[in-house]
Amino acid sequence: MKKTLNLVILGPSGSGKGTQARLLAEQFGLEHIEVGDMLRELARKSTSLGRKIDRIINKRGEFIPAELTINIIRLRIQSLLKKQGIVFDGSPRKLIEAKTLDDLLSRLNRKIDKVLLLDISEIESVGRLVKRRVCRKCDANFAIGLDITKNQTKCSKCGGRLYKRKDDTRERILARLKEYRKKTLPVANYYCRKCKLVIINGEQSIKKVHQDIIGELKGLIQ
Repeated sequence: MKKTLNLVILGPSGSGKGTQARLLAEQFGLEHIEVGDMLRELARKSTSLGRKIDRIINKRGEFIPAELTINIIRLRIQSLLKKQGIVFDGSPRKLIEAKTLDDLLSRLNRKIDKVLLLDISEIESVGRLVKRRVCRKCDANFAIGLDITKNQTKCSKCGGRLYKRKDDTRERILARLKEYRKKTLPVANYYCRKCKLVIINGEQSIKKVHQDIIGELKGLIQ
């Protein structure tokens, strides 16, 4: 690559942000910053912060306050080498986070190069997530009827136990989608005004979505 690459992947729940972020991280040696995974790990801990995060994301299906999210991201970025590229997975989720992240990156002599929005319908999002199962050991994601059978309980990659996330019920999925439309779409508009937003059809195969992303990044990676 010609330069350090800093990307953001946005999209509604179930759009495949994590999968595409991991593919990009592996292909270009990027640091994969996935705030959702970090928050879910904290939510499993029996601490005051863990219980607070659990109430917000698992019981109420809401987003974490912007200040907390940015602090988590800041600590992660500051631990990296200056030339280490980053792919931000599903973050920033609010307009204030996007503006604060831009300010933070500017102070660290970085900037967002491209924002990739994986677009899928609400029906597709709900359909994918109600069938999602996650491995407790390696955090791999599987879909009933696609990767696993309905009664399968063990991860085919590491043998860990599969489970359904607390927030993957229809009611909580719809609540997250409502939050997404209200708070994250303004983030997309913000980056659109900066001529950094690219919309990708997220309802295609994983391979085709990845190919489309690479096509949009050609000017940055050649």
